[in-house]
Amino acid sequence: MEKNQVKLKIAYMINPDKVYYGTMDDEIIQYLEKCNSEVTKVYISDLSFRLENNIRFQNKGEDLEIDAFISYGYMSEFHLNAYEYIVFTLNQMGVVTLHEYLAEKMMNDKFLQMAAYMKNKVPIPNTDLAFNLEAYKSIVKKSYNSNCVIKKMFEYGSDGVDIFKNPHNSLNKIAKSIWKGELSLLQEFIPDSIGTSIRVLIIGGKAVACVRFVDKTGNIKSNQSYGEENFALENMMKSDKLNEYFDIAERAAKSLSNELTVGGIDILDSKKYGLVVLETNSFPDLYDTRESSGLDVFQLFTESFCNKVRTKLNKL
Repeated sequence: MEKNQVKLKIAYMINPDKVYYGTMDDEIIQYLEKCNSEVTKVYISDLSFRLENNIRFQNKGEDLEIDAFISYGYMSEFHLNAYEYIVFTLNQMGVVTLHEYLAEKMMNDKFLQMAAYMKNKVPIPNTDLAFNLEAYKSIVKKSYNSNCVIKKMFEYGSDGVDIFKNPHNSLNKIAKSIWKGELSLLQEFIPDSIGTSIRVLIIGGKAVACVRFVDKTGNIKSNQSYGEENFALENMMKSDKLNEYFDIAERAAKSLSNELTVGGIDILDSKKYGLVVLETNSFPDLYDTRESSGLDVFQLFTESFCNKVRTKLNKL
């Protein structure tokens, strides 16, 4: 830390839905404080905005003057919707957030990510989206007679991912989703990457670590089993293909933001199709990457975020 460095004022919103990251809030806050930051813990139930001549961000009815706002971890759709309102409005005030609003929206929508990757020529599995059942019937008949991957637009932990070998089952799943008012993303199945995937951790737009998820149970999904007997996390930092993994991950991150604060890029390494990007996770598990790679990714992440805030302040 440089001498005479101005102390940052950061509001940290405690995750309202602690599903996976029960202790991560406290650890991130500790690291932020090491970066010469004054961190105020806030809770979503206490936050509000007042639009009167200007925008006022309030905590328990009192104005909150901050340089940056951050929250970490996946949330329910209701809380995520509220969080996106917070991010957008704070960005209008000039407050730095973990991700800019557009990047946040894309990382919480599977299809928007795919479209952004295509613009930047990042390879992905063939992907389809339609808006009514008849259109989906035509797509399934043409391209998905077997092994159709169906994804919810918003999900985490692969809970919203299904794979069907029978087109009738695929259409049944799609019809049920439409009945509930949900869109479905269809993707080509990559058969030679069953139960494995590459995860590259991006910090400040740069790849810093690489691990491989390996399912030991026969599950097609690489990250849905738990326990050492069912799941392995392999350090890929000495892989001969590390530069290739890093390159495609940085291109994917660049598709979403000029300098993505943090992201977990999931990649399939297929002999038939080459490297294809599945998605970018907006709140990657830092514990797994730290344990596997030995890198202090919490320090790298918080220092990068604080540098981002200071760069913004220096331009004012």
